[in-house]
Amino acid sequence: MVSIILKIVWVMLAVVGTAARISYRRFYLFKVRAPQLRAVPARIERYLARLDLWCRGDDLDEKLLPVWYSDAFAVKLLGFIGIGAEIVLITLSALLYDFELYLFLNIYLLNGIWGANILYRKYILAGNLK
Repeated sequence: MVSIILKIVWVMLAVVGTAARISYRRFYLFKVRAPQLRAVPARIERYLARLDLWCRGDDLDEKLLPVWYSDAFAVKLLGFIGIGAEIVLITLSALLYDFELYLFLNIYLLNGIWGANILYRKYILAGNLK
């Protein structure tokens, strides 16, 4: 019974993490393609805009926003948390007949990459642009 509940919790964490990571990636890619648009319609994107403001800080010059959103290393890190990574993990775990491997890698590896991207933007990129 406990293992079933743990698996349900893992699946819920994987789904929420996937949705948040893909929204995060879409948020930044949208800002790279159209940085002049300020509309942030969805609730998750409002949270991501707050996270972005927290990473940037209030004192970042507006002229540096295109550099902020198009930083090469940050955009490359974003490539690892897209839907392609999800498909690769699902395929790998399906070939190995191990769904728990997918959940483990989804929760820890992909969310770790997402966290690394956030920390990179907060401490390295924001520091370099100030």
